Amino acid sequence: MKLQFRSVFAMLAVAAMAVGIQAQPALKVVTIDMDQLFSKYYKTEAQQAKLEEEQKKAVDLRDSMLKEREALVGQAKELQEQAANALLNDEARKKAEADLQKKVGEVRAKENEIQGFSQQTQQQLRAVFGQFQQQAVEEISKVATDIAKKKGVTMVINQGVLIYADSTYSITDEVLAAINKDRPVAPIS
Repeated sequence: MKLQFRSVFAMLAVAAMAVGIQAQPALKVVTIDMDQLFSKYYKTEAQQAKLEEEQKKAVDLRDSMLKEREALVGQAKELQEQAANALLNDEARKKAEADLQKKVGEVRAKENEIQGFSQQTQQQLRAVFGQFQQQAVEEISKVATDIAKKKGVTMVINQGVLIYADSTYSITDEVLAAINKDRPVAPIS
């Protein structure tokens, strides 16, 4: 009797496992190339153009600051020549030396200003692009997820972390078409 009970229990356990296995959906995997999607996303192209424009403005401003620095250096050289002039009396030479020290301080302050400006500008541009990148990846992931759900896919994997994937499993082109469907029409030049 115990043997029959054990065999009935074992059969029930096997049947429950079989039902449990059948209840699991079949694994259907697709891949996407997130690097390609990000780089070809029209919003990425627009953001990069905007950042390049901002960077050009920053370079122009830095160049004007460098010109100001060069003017200060020129003035410092003139004061140095005056301080070294043997024809000047002691009082005039001391005044020229004091003016020279003041000018050297202005040059150093300008150099610090230029360096601070450059660092701050680069940090701001990186931060803006980082925020954009996070938002774009979220948008691309949502579109990829929607497409995957419509296809009955159970898993989407980024090709960047795969060693090998058959290209027939890739939905990159479909996602790329979907994320760029709202691309604004470029103005005719």
